[in-house]
Amino acid sequence: MLNRIILAGVLTLTLIVGSVWSVQAAQNCGTPLITCTASPVQFGTIVNSETTGAATTAVTVTLAAVPGARAHVYSIAARCNTASATSSLLISDGGATIWSSGLLAVTNVQPQYFRDFNTPITSVVNSQVLITLAACTAGTGTLIVQTDKY
Repeated sequence: MLNRIILAGVLTLTLIVGSVWSVQAAQNCGTPLITCTASPVQFGTIVNSETTGAATTAVTVTLAAVPGARAHVYSIAARCNTASATSSLLISDGGATIWSSGLLAVTNVQPQYFRDFNTPITSVVNSQVLITLAACTAGTGTLIVQTDKY
């Protein structure tokens, strides 16, 4: 009986210490001793795209609603293709804004505007998601998205 109690205590201590180490590993990600975990992997129906619009016209990528499924936005990139042109980005879920880049975030400077979402932006179930690059102040705009639905 005493052996079972000691064994249970050792297992509990091991689980607690393991959990604490996992939390510390996440907090110290990128140090020489602890590597970082990879970004989420796309799954289900993958809807990656690169779209260039007409001059001074907004570019929109539509993720159609799927019954019983959610849309996930992993990353977004954009650029205006004319010197000194600017724009901004917006993601909406069922008509409600759920993320925006702020004014004048997108320019023609390389590298282009890029946002990687460590935790993907996720829609509600059965909801249409729109990813919009507002019209660049001059020239065309290009919108690149990495998304999926499942």
